[in-house]
Order: sequence, then C-alpha cells, then structure tokens
Amino acid sequence: MGCTLYVLRLNPPRHFYVGTTSRAFEERLYEHREGYGSKWSSQHGVHSVVEHYQVPTSDTGRLENEKTIELRARATTRTPETTAQRGGCR
Repeated sequence: MGCTLYVLRLNPPRHFYVGTTSRAFEERLYEHREGYGSKWSSQHGVHSVVEHYQVPTSDTGRLENEKTIELRARATTRTPETTAQRGGCR
C-alpha cells in the first residue's frame, strides 16, 4: 500500500506545507482546512492544493524531504521570504 505525498499552499501564498498520509487524502486535507492538520497549516491556513500523488510507503520520508528541499531552493532564487515546512506520514 502506498501513501499520498501532497503540497499545500498556505496563507500568505508564499508558505507551503509538504506532507504524506497513508489515509484518504481528502480526509487529511479536511483536517488541515479545519485547523487541526498540523501546527504549521493551523497557524497559516490552507490556501490551495498545489499537488498530490501516490508514492511507495518505503520512500515517503525521502520524497517528502526532496520536495521540501526543492521548494526551498526554488524560493531562494525567486522570493526569499517563501517558506516550506515538512510534515510527516499521518
């Protein structure tokens, strides 16, 4: 069984949250939108879903780290005030 890796754009729009879940993505998204998905998304609020896709469970930590690093690298070259926070599998 796989997990869903997802990226949420938060408010302000230059903030992102990268997470994975082994549960239904819609259920996890609901938790974020309602303010109890993570401390980071609760603090900033969810603006939109950037992307979400299935990944092998054995690769979730690595892929989540890579996506977070990618967003941070892109941010430093475009807008230094962009922030990406990594979550974990829930």
